[in-house]
Amino acid sequence: MKYVIATKEDIPSLFTMILEFAKFQKEPDGVENNPERMAEDWDTVTWIMALDENNKPCGYASFCYTYHTWKGKSAFLDDLYIRESYRGCGIGKGILDEVKAICINKGCIELRWLVSDWNHNAQDFYKNYGASITSKEYNCSLRL
Repeated sequence: MKYVIATKEDIPSLFTMILEFAKFQKEPDGVENNPERMAEDWDTVTWIMALDENNKPCGYASFCYTYHTWKGKSAFLDDLYIRESYRGCGIGKGILDEVKAICINKGCIELRWLVSDWNHNAQDFYKNYGASITSKEYNCSLRL
């Protein structure tokens, strides 16, 4: 398995996986983004792609840097997605290790993300990775 920082040339593969992830998340019509917008916004997000031995994309993570006032410089993991046929092979851990290393190298104190309340496999994976999961806060969004 190979983990690489994606480039703009990877947008078609990434967008295909984003659509797959939306379907997995039970939100097949939820994607409003498109490849053109991804290209325009490219510098605001870091993308890590997992490639199999044939250089076929089998998963990705997207994250950006933020600031947590109580702790300092942080990162927010927006997506971590592994294609179904590759799950259970350690790819999620590999991608998360890459994201973690990049964030540490950039001086981040913390990596934060959300996990669906129904996705118990992901919750177990994150707990086994060492993350703490709390239900103290709710996810809020404001459409602009």
